[in-house]
Amino acid sequence: DGLLAAVESPNEPNVIADQGDALAALQSGKKMESSFMTPYMDHFNMEPLNGTALVTDDRVDLWMPTQHPQQCLYIAADETGVHPEKVNVHQTWVGTGFGRRVYGNDARMVMAVANKVRGTPVKVIWTREESMRQGRYRDVIAAKLSASIGDDGMPTAIAVSVAGSRPVGRNLSDTPYMTGVKNWRVQAATFSSNLMTGPWRGPVYNSNCFMLETFINEMAEASGKDAIEYRQKLLANFEDKAWIKLLDVVAEKSGWGNQQPRGTAQGVAIGNWGMAARKEGGPTPYSGTTVVAVVTAEVSRRGQIYIPRVDVALDTGGFINKDLVTIAVEGAVNLSIGAALHEEINVDHGKVVEGNLDTYRVLRQNDPALPQEIHVHFEGMSGHERFSETGEPPMGPPPPALAHAIFKVTGKWLRRHPFDRESLV
Repeated sequence: DGLLAAVESPNEPNVIADQGDALAALQSGKKMESSFMTPYMDHFNMEPLNGTALVTDDRVDLWMPTQHPQQCLYIAADETGVHPEKVNVHQTWVGTGFGRRVYGNDARMVMAVANKVRGTPVKVIWTREESMRQGRYRDVIAAKLSASIGDDGMPTAIAVSVAGSRPVGRNLSDTPYMTGVKNWRVQAATFSSNLMTGPWRGPVYNSNCFMLETFINEMAEASGKDAIEYRQKLLANFEDKAWIKLLDVVAEKSGWGNQQPRGTAQGVAIGNWGMAARKEGGPTPYSGTTVVAVVTAEVSRRGQIYIPRVDVALDTGGFINKDLVTIAVEGAVNLSIGAALHEEINVDHGKVVEGNLDTYRVLRQNDPALPQEIHVHFEGMSGHERFSETGEPPMGPPPPALAHAIFKVTGKWLRRHPFDRESLV
C-alpha cells in the first residue's frame, strides 16, 4: 500500500526528467494510463552461500565464490586485523551470482567464524532456507505511466511516476523515446522498506524496461499500428541508428508479421543497459548495449504458456567472442522469462514466506514455458568502437515481449510479475 501511495501521491516527488510540458499536454488528446509492479525476488543461486577460510596470526587465506574479490580482501583484513598484504583471496567458481555475491556479508560471516579458531581451516555453508531468507532481494518497483495520444496514434506526451526501494529512474529518464515525444516527464520516489535489497541481474533496468516497453506496446495496439514500426517512428530522430536497424534485423529473422498458428502470437520489446545520460538531459547515442527481443508464444485453451522461439538481436558496438556473447544472451532470456512468469518473495508478519523450491518456483528444464529455441542475431552490430557488456542487457526485453505476445492471443495485458498470478483462461 505504501509503495502504491508513493506512486500516486509522492510526498516529495523527485523530477528527474522534464522535457517540454507533459502535465499540460496530458490535458488534451486521448489519454492512456497503466500501472505496473514488479515484486521482491530472490537471486536463488545454484550454489547456496558458502566460503572456506584459514586464519593465522600472520596470514589469511579465503576461498570464496564471490563476485567481488577485492571487497572480500578488505573484509578479511578488517575482521581479523591481519594486514591486507597478508590476505590471500582465492576466487572459486561462483555457482551463479546474479548480484547476490557482491555485498560481502557472506565473506564476513566466514571470516568471523574462522577467526575464532585460528590455525584451523573452516568451511561455512548456508542452508537453502538460510540463503533465501537472508537474501538481498530484487527491489520492489511500481509505476504509473500516462500518455496523451494524437490523432495519428503517436504519443504527444508521456509522464511517469515511479517508486521503489532504491532510486529507480534508470531507463525512464534517459530513453531514446524522448527524442520522438516532445513532452516527457519522470518523477521518482523512494519507498522505505525493512527488507534488505540489492542488485539482481540488470538491476532496476529489468523492471523499468518491462514497464515502459509494455506501455509502448499498449499504445501501438490501441492505435492499430505495428509495434515494430511504431517504435521505429518514435526513434526516427535518435542519432544512434542501430536501434532501428536492430528492429529490422529481428523482424526479418523472427518472421515478424507472418501468420501464426491459432493461439500463437509474437511480441516485441527493445532496451538498453549502460546508456549514459547527457549532461543536458536525454540519451547518449552509441553507448551501452541495445537489445531487441521477439518472443513467439502460444497460450493453450487452459491458459498454459508455451514458448517455441525467442529471437534476439543486439548491438554491443564490437565483440570479441561470439560464442560467449551467445551464451550470455541465452542465459538471460531463460532467467528473465522464468522470473517474470514465476518468481516472487512474500512477507507475512515480518517473515519471508518462501525458503526453498517447494515454495519458490523457478524455471526448470521441464517447464512448458522454457523457450524451445533461442536465436541470437549479430547482423545488427554497429561496429562502433565501444565494447559494451552482454550480461545485464538481455534481461530487459524478453518479459515485455512475452507480455505483448500473450495480449495478442488473450486480449489481457499482464502488468505485474509474476505472470502466474493472472488467469489466462
